[in-house]
Formats: sequence, C-alpha cells, structure tokens
Amino acid sequence: MNRTMYIIGACILVLNVLIGIPILLSSAMFGENTSQSGNDTAVMGLFSDLSRPYAVIIIIIFALITLIYVSVFIFNRYVGKLRPIIEEELVTAKQKSMGPWMIAWLRFKKNKIAVIGGSLFLIIVLSVLLVPVISPYRLSEFDLVNKNLPPSAKHLLGTDEQGRDVLLRLFLGGRISISVGLMAAGVSVILGSIIGGIAGYYGGRVDNLLMRFAEIVYSIPFTPTVISISAALMWTVSSERKMYLVMLLIGILSWPSLARLVRGQILSLREQEFMQATQVLGISDRSKIMRHLLPNTLAYIIVSATLGMAGAILTEAGLSFLGLGVTPPVPTWGNMIQRARDAYVFRNVQWLWIPPGVMIMLTVGSINLLGEGLRDAFDPKGIR
Repeated sequence: MNRTMYIIGACILVLNVLIGIPILLSSAMFGENTSQSGNDTAVMGLFSDLSRPYAVIIIIIFALITLIYVSVFIFNRYVGKLRPIIEEELVTAKQKSMGPWMIAWLRFKKNKIAVIGGSLFLIIVLSVLLVPVISPYRLSEFDLVNKNLPPSAKHLLGTDEQGRDVLLRLFLGGRISISVGLMAAGVSVILGSIIGGIAGYYGGRVDNLLMRFAEIVYSIPFTPTVISISAALMWTVSSERKMYLVMLLIGILSWPSLARLVRGQILSLREQEFMQATQVLGISDRSKIMRHLLPNTLAYIIVSATLGMAGAILTEAGLSFLGLGVTPPVPTWGNMIQRARDAYVFRNVQWLWIPPGVMIMLTVGSINLLGEGLRDAFDPKGIR
C-alpha cells in the first residue's frame, strides 16, 4: 500500500513538472517576448493558448491533487498509527451496545478449541440418537453362531459373546451414559440453585442453616458413599431402575459447590437497584428469587452443569465397571468396559472394550473443552 502511494505521488509530481511549470513559464515568456523569430513565436504561441483561463483551471486541479496526496500521505504516515486504537475503541463501544449473552457468544466463537469440543459433543449426541434407529440389528437379537466375530463389513465393530452387534450396543450404551450425566447434572443444578438462591436472598439464620447443611453434605466422602449405597441396593433394584438410582445419588451429593457459587452471586445482586425496584413494586420473594435473581446467575449455572455432567459420566462408568452401577442386559459404556476384567477378552477380543473406552474419553474430553470455553466466555472480567 505504501509503495503504491509513493508511485502515485511520483507520477503526480512528474505531471506537475511537465505540464504546470511550462505553462507558467510560457505565459511569462509570451508576455515579455513578442518579437522573437517565427519558430519561437510558433512554440510560444502554443503555450500562449494554454495560458488561457482553462489552463489556469488545469493547474489548480493538479495542485489540488497534489494537496490531497500529501494530506493522505501525512495521515497514513502519522495519524494512521492511531487506527488500531480507534478500532479497539469502536469494538468496545459495539460491545457496550450488545447484551452480555451476545458478547459471551462472540467470545465463545473465537475460542476454536471450545468450538471443536462443542461440535464433537454434538456429533456424539446425534450419533447415539440416530445410529440405533438406522441400525439393521436389535438389542435382543442373539446369534450364537457368529459370536466374538472381529470387525467386518457386516459388523463394523464385531460381535460379543452372544452374537450381538457391538456397534449397536455401543451407541445404545451412549444413550444411557449421557442420560445419566445429564440427569445427574440436572438434579445438582436444581438443588444447588434453589438452596443457594434462598440462602443468598434471606441471609441471616436461614443462610447459616442452609450453608451448614451444605457443608455437611460436602464433607461426605463421595465415592465411598455412592459405592456403599449401590452395593446395599444391588439385589433389591432392577437394572432399569438402577440407572435412576445412580442419577439421584450423583445429583444429591454434587449440589453443595453450586449452591455456594449461587449464594455468593445473589448476595451481591440483592443490593443492586433493580432489586430495590422489585421491593417497591411489592413483588413476592418467590418471584424475586426465581424471576430476577436466579436468571442473573444462569451463566454460572450453565458452566457448572456442563462440567458436572462430565464428572457424572465418569462416575457412572466407574460404578458400572465395578458392577455397582447400571448392570447388564442394559448396556452402558461402563459395563461394556467391564468385559476387560476377563483376561481372555482383554488379550484377544479388544473390540469389546476399546470402543466404549474411546467414547468415554471423547465425550468427557469434549464436554470439558466446552465447559472451559463457556467459563471463559462468561468470565465477568472479559465482559465489561
């Protein structure tokens, strides 16, 4: 860009020299010398024609062009250094005119790793929903003649010891594992939001009572408690209901951290002017908490739920691997990996336990990347 401007400026200067200066000189010379020879008179007559009023206009035009070029050059040379600062100020002004959700979305889109994590998780969710629907096999379809077959064109991930298609069971198990994580995170969000909202809004004795209760729950060792309760109910709860039991156990024991976070946010929000306006309008305490305070903490709740979902999937997989979670014939990624406890399967039938392990890794990794991206996007230090 600078080289082009230098070339244009040089051309303008040359044109001024070749046209403007001869015109001025010819006008002066023609006015002073009218008695020169014929050839000189002819040449000067040519310039004398140019000394008419329109010649002056040409000179003015070239002078204006030169002035414009010099102004642009000075601007780009000196004032142009302020362009990044001006652009940054414009972006800041634009962000101030947008809401916090739009700013968070724009910040999230700039985080390529978080976008990749979110896209990967979306692909996994669509796969566990659609693959079992389009699969030609069924969960209860047994084929003992074709048991423990390696991956092939007919069975992309092979078959298990009862001749069932591993690919179908893999994505059906993904439905259960993701559902457990989602429902456990939902229970944790509901309990944590309500208890944290009530404690933060009322304060005083109510706050002390609820937070002491949260500390008691938080002090309970999570893994030993879940294992003990699951083992005690192992033979009294069916496989289908075991899934809901695991959801409730994980959700009930995971809410205190979110309650503390929501409480801290509401303690600062309840002193702001919009809450004083709700008090003047006579709005009920329930509406103040549910419609005005909790929506302002929604960003933190979303981040906590996202990261909590990954932990719930891992917990369910661990319990099912130990035989204390969801048990067969209901497939989950955890009880599919349990096959690796058999030495023969571990060495010779790897297609039974490697695919669910890979799916757990990809799902939890994508959720964590998504959660980290959401946390950075909703960071109040970045949204001003």
